Amino acid sequence: MAKFDTVLKSNKREIVAAALEKAILSGELKIGEKLPSEQNLAFQFGVSRNILREALNKIEERGLLEVRNGTGCYIAMPTSTDMSDMLTRLVVLSEPAINDYYEIRLALEVKACELAAKRAIDDDISELEIVLEKMKTKTTKKSEFGRLDCEFHFVIAKATRNSLFSSLLQPLKIL
Repeated sequence: MAKFDTVLKSNKREIVAAALEKAILSGELKIGEKLPSEQNLAFQFGVSRNILREALNKIEERGLLEVRNGTGCYIAMPTSTDMSDMLTRLVVLSEPAINDYYEIRLALEVKACELAAKRAIDDDISELEIVLEKMKTKTTKKSEFGRLDCEFHFVIAKATRNSLFSSLLQPLKIL
């Protein structure tokens, strides 16, 4: 189990969260491992339990911690949804130019198409055909066509068999 030093600086919550995250990312704390009690961790860091809880909340928000009521806190593996949600916040808040969206999507989607062409299974091809057929019959509404276009690209991303493609493309869809 990782040992932590007492925190002496002013922003204790951030320092505790950073120390815990570092221990998780370095492998010192392993996925599925239960953390010591709040009381024990607070003592190790030399902080109040309130400060520790705030730090644990930050780590949980990052998808690195799972709090199980009644049993404690466990190190967790972030999901692709966690990553996609974080990227969505970044994209929305940074307000990139429309051209920035298309440049990144182009880079990702060209590679996704290449990999999907090599790795797609029959179900993927059937899904693509269904979406294409819908696109042919529903071209009168721009909003519906745009939704179907996104769906088409996400089916291609899924066909790569690389979950990161879907996670990276999700925040880049133009709403």
